[in-house]
Amino acid sequence: MDSISNNTSSIYRALLKEKIISTATTCFHSQGIKAVKMDDIAHRLSISKRTLYELFHNKEELLLACIKSGRERFTKHLEELMRQGANTMDVFMDIITTQMDDTHRINPLFFAEMDKYPSVVNYLEKTRAEQHANSQEFFIKGVKEGYFRDDVNFDIVLEISNSCVEHVMKSAMYDRFPLYEIHHTVTIVFVRGLCTEKGVKCIDDTLRRVEK
Repeated sequence: MDSISNNTSSIYRALLKEKIISTATTCFHSQGIKAVKMDDIAHRLSISKRTLYELFHNKEELLLACIKSGRERFTKHLEELMRQGANTMDVFMDIITTQMDDTHRINPLFFAEMDKYPSVVNYLEKTRAEQHANSQEFFIKGVKEGYFRDDVNFDIVLEISNSCVEHVMKSAMYDRFPLYEIHHTVTIVFVRGLCTEKGVKCIDDTLRRVEK
């Protein structure tokens, strides 16, 4: 009986953690990170603060869990696309449309306030090297498939891309221009420049479809 009880308790805790992460992610995305209190999340889920703090010791720990969960979910989504036979441009366009959707859905403060949490910054820095290597492989494959130009240094592309994101957040450019418009402009000016005519057509077709 004890083993059954323990197993049931473990399942309940795992499900509750998932529910907390889902609810917290929604709150962080809509309000920004600073504005969300642990009390707010507990209240939304009708659980006690003690229960919440037993699973996540503080807001930073919960935020990190939310970010990891989102990345894992999106990675699995991309892996599934590739298992279904998607080419590099299919995957690239899925990433772009997801990011454009995020700029509509997510409060810019969410991105701007992440650097206030050391464990989140450390996690993002550790994953950056892995993402860089994966992106290099991805672009090389795209060149072979005829979507990306073969005369582009993609190390430079990735460095510039990271710098653009940092500048947008540090300069609070989103206060002067909608985040969606910033992303759309960068896609048109910067991303199209990486592509062959074949790739440009895919991007333009996708942007026209998204904007309808």
